[in-house]
Formats: sequence, structure tokens, C-alpha cells
Amino acid sequence: MNKKRKEKNLMEKETLDDLKEFKNFLTEGKVILDKATTDLELEEALSIFNKLISKTASGSQVPHANQLYHMRGLCYFKLKRLELAEKDFQ
Repeated sequence: MNKKRKEKNLMEKETLDDLKEFKNFLTEGKVILDKATTDLELEEALSIFNKLISKTASGSQVPHANQLYHMRGLCYFKLKRLELAEKDFQ
């Protein structure tokens, strides 16, 4: 019984660690996007949002999926990739 409790606690800790990492990456991506003045910086933010979106697609319990697509859409829009931006905004 004690072993099961330890396993459950470990799983909960890993989930919390994943959420903290997610929030850190999300914040980093937002900051880069907000301050971006070059396409290279926009590509960096885009890379972060793509990574986070792939985590949501792989079945991870990650909140804010709609926000991720919106932020990635903003990256695409600023990079003048309008068709990709439109898909993410929808």
C-alpha cells in the first residue's frame, strides 16, 4: 500500500513539474513574441509554441491549448504566413 502511495505521489510530482515547465515555456514564448523585432526572434517564439503544441497533441495534460494556437497564429501573422495564421486562429 505504501508503495502505491509513493508511486502516486511521484506521478503527481511529475505532472506538476510538467505544468511548471509548460508555463515557463509559455511565458518565455510570449515575452519573445512581444519583444520580437526580427524574423529570427519570431521564429524562436514559433519554435517554442510548436513544441508546446506537440506536447498537447501527444496526450499530455496541458492547459491553454487554444491560447497556444492563438500565440502561434500571431507568430505566423507577423511572419506574413497568412494561411498558417488563419488556420491557427480558427
